[in-house]
Amino acid sequence: MIFQFVKTNILSKKLRNFLAIFSIAISVILIIAVENITEQLNSNIIKNASYYDVIVGAPGSETQLILNTIFYYDNPIANIDISYYEDLQKNIKVQSVVPVGMGDNYSGYRIIGTSTAFFEDTDNYHFAQGAAFIEEGDAVLGSTVAKVTGLKIGDTFVSTHGLTEAGESDHDHGDFHYKVVGILEQTKTPNDTVIFTDIKNLWEVHGLHHDEEEHDADVETEHIDVPEAEVTEDRMEESVESSAVTAEKPAITSHGKSSESYSEEDSTKLITALLVRSKGLSEQYLLMNELGKDSNIQAVNPTATLRKLLNTLDIGSVIVRIVAYIAVILSIIMLFTTMLSSSLEKMKDISILRALGANRKTVFQIILLEAIIIAVTGAVLGFVVAHIAIGILGNYTAATYGLDANMFYVASGEWIAVLVTIILSLIAGMIPGMMVYRADATKYIK
Repeated sequence: MIFQFVKTNILSKKLRNFLAIFSIAISVILIIAVENITEQLNSNIIKNASYYDVIVGAPGSETQLILNTIFYYDNPIANIDISYYEDLQKNIKVQSVVPVGMGDNYSGYRIIGTSTAFFEDTDNYHFAQGAAFIEEGDAVLGSTVAKVTGLKIGDTFVSTHGLTEAGESDHDHGDFHYKVVGILEQTKTPNDTVIFTDIKNLWEVHGLHHDEEEHDADVETEHIDVPEAEVTEDRMEESVESSAVTAEKPAITSHGKSSESYSEEDSTKLITALLVRSKGLSEQYLLMNELGKDSNIQAVNPTATLRKLLNTLDIGSVIVRIVAYIAVILSIIMLFTTMLSSSLEKMKDISILRALGANRKTVFQIILLEAIIIAVTGAVLGFVVAHIAIGILGNYTAATYGLDANMFYVASGEWIAVLVTIILSLIAGMIPGMMVYRADATKYIK
């Protein structure tokens, strides 16, 4: 009888009870979304950066260096000389060092110059098709690149200078063709969204491009007829200008060129960054101190730097959490109003039940059970919808940014949030129940 009466109560006011369930569901969705996505993304960001304990790059923003090198986001600060790579390969503190070069793209997907050691350093890279690059022009596609562009093993393509697609460009490297020799399995990391090749290919591409420009300039010069007197004057002026420019240039260290800005000229036989894995914690500390003495480079620990960044950004998630908990409070107030209104409207029915022999305890159980059904339904609905939304968002972030969010992952604080929401909802339902429990039912019977 109790369940039947509760069912009738709930169905008799469908819209009101639906709004109460909906408000609880929205509150749970907000809380779960914040807790789950924040925890997963933070974990994935740190995980992606933890494969290497030192990143070496040009002086500038530590965060920009890491985001650019690990997540292929933003533009490179500058390049560093190849001699740093050669020296680190011989350094007894280093277990492995992987070069990273960039500057070109294909259809908006960055082409990353590196070495085969990049695929050997971790267990996360497996080939769905083909193998790593060996010969000149070989390229390996990330899973997203292969899926979106439709490129297959054996297909060829040409790169465009720059890190983003800009339509038809005069900087297409049409004389150098890449050939697809491998396609990686999906890693759900930023590596799904880039194209890998031997860094020597990038040097070759830009070397050819520079040779063409110099050749064109020479051809144009040959067709200019200048009187001998004017030539002598021009050469004297050029000599003076050349001396002034030379004086303004930064000093060249023992490692070669000083990197002040990222440009096409700098990209020939230079490296954007170096991913270093040291032999141990003490070796890492000594290596960073050693590299830190060179003013032409910076050496950073990616994990430590990203943790600082995430701690700084945590203020945003705190604000969202506050908004989510305010939504929970509003939902509880709405549930309380709904239950109180429903209880007062059903006082006559409750009085009839009392007259038929139902005691106050039974009446209280009816109202409490109604609150339980509404609260649990809203919480379960919110939990399910939140995880479906996380799955959809995860597919988008994995394809676009290489950061995965698994719909089946349950964050540590989710169950507590759901349980607290249900308990507060029950308290909101118990208050009207106590009011009805104490009311004199006989005055409602006429």
